[in-house]
Amino acid sequence: MSAYQGQGAHSQQQGQRWRKTYTVAITGAANSGGLIQITANGHKFQTGNNVTIAAVGGTTEANGNWVITRTGGNTFTLNGSTFTNAYTSGGTAVRH
Repeated sequence: MSAYQGQGAHSQQQGQRWRKTYTVAITGAANSGGLIQITANGHKFQTGNNVTIAAVGGTTEANGNWVITRTGGNTFTLNGSTFTNAYTSGGTAVRH
């Protein structure tokens, strides 16, 4: 399974049933008590989801695979992250 499967693709992890991956555009990243908080308007992610962040400008430390905590309908934090650099542009988040 590739790290990025795109909207509408399907993924399966060992021991889990098939489910549709979901991709959303990132519109911001901020410091939330030291963690990286991602803004992705209208995301459908839930706490505990595995999410791949890609192509974030500025806050490049956000790029990678994360377990997330939902903090609102438009925001979530990256568990175990450390906010270092100011967000400049872009990015996608893909739930697997």
